[in-house]
Amino acid sequence: MKNSIRFRRMRLDCITFNVTLINRRVRKLWSFLCRSFIAIPHRFSPVLSLIFWLFGVIKNFYFLLKSSFYQLRKSTNKQDRFPLLNLDYVAIREVLNTLDPIDYINFSKASKACRRLSTVKKPYKVELRFMNAPMLWFRNGSFCSCMKWIKSEKPGKFRTRGDPLDAMKKFYLEAKSLMGVEVDFVAIYMDRFGGQCKEVVDCLRSICQEFSVLRIRGTKQRQEDVQYILDNLKFKDSLYIVAKTTEELPLRIPETIDQLSIIHGSWITLDHIMSWEMSRILVFNDTHLTNQEINIIYKSWINMESHQNLECFEINLTNREDFVAVALRNIPYRMGPTIRISNYAAVEGSFEVTRKDGLTASICVYEFGIGFDAIMFTSPFLSHGKLVRCIP
Repeated sequence: MKNSIRFRRMRLDCITFNVTLINRRVRKLWSFLCRSFIAIPHRFSPVLSLIFWLFGVIKNFYFLLKSSFYQLRKSTNKQDRFPLLNLDYVAIREVLNTLDPIDYINFSKASKACRRLSTVKKPYKVELRFMNAPMLWFRNGSFCSCMKWIKSEKPGKFRTRGDPLDAMKKFYLEAKSLMGVEVDFVAIYMDRFGGQCKEVVDCLRSICQEFSVLRIRGTKQRQEDVQYILDNLKFKDSLYIVAKTTEELPLRIPETIDQLSIIHGSWITLDHIMSWEMSRILVFNDTHLTNQEINIIYKSWINMESHQNLECFEINLTNREDFVAVALRNIPYRMGPTIRISNYAAVEGSFEVTRKDGLTASICVYEFGIGFDAIMFTSPFLSHGKLVRCIP
């Protein structure tokens, strides 16, 4: 809007200058023609007629331009406004439905009437990402809209003079009260927010009691900081830990989640895996588990001794060469088709095994990055068409 007003004012100044210049030249031309009419003989009257005709054209153009100039000045002094609040209630709702969440919130702040019109539930999920600057995303299918807060004394769209965490908190609570949205996904990039672990956790606890997905990223982080996040945030669905601690000690993992993925899992032992009862996906990379230990995990599932609700299990291989001979020892299987996944290179076909109750699963070996992973897919998982990279 400011750019539009600035452009119209520049256009106004330009027209003012042009009108003044034309006015001066018309006056000079009129004076010249009057003197010429007296001095020039009568035989040049056709020429004078042509000159006076041209003068009439210029004069008419001048008054037309002057009229446009005053109309533009009037429009500039009083901006034309779309009478949104004078429309029918249903029409107003339709207009508001075209706004993205950020514009919708800004509209609600314009007046009390706008506030009353803006209390409509919206089907958006909220993502909070804590990086150099806290970010809030609204998502609905392929649609996404983002806000972030950077501490700065200079005014701007993404700038705040106060604490960025407080600014994000205030904005989210405003969105929640207007549209009924809830936090669904939280990502904490520990390398980027400068040791504000406790502040971030306190901010999250003050605005949401529980959310679905937590992702933690970082390198060379203190064990106690990562554990503090896990102990003080409540998440019900999925946990992705892509953080490496300096101590590389075991982390206490909540037992209530369905999906667990751990990168940099050098601390993971067989006992850890056997004690976790997540139902959907278990992904472990950078572990030191041997093929003999993987064999124990497979047999435990086949004999229904553990992980009875398991749908998918992925683990890195420390020895690719003897995987079939050792990890599948004393496990009946038959060869099945290759199961392809994006970003993975299948080494060969699948090894199809059957659980004690008749449930089948396919075990596949993939080359991924600089190593190899073994993935076991149960038939319900394959029927859902979930063959995507397990770490988002």
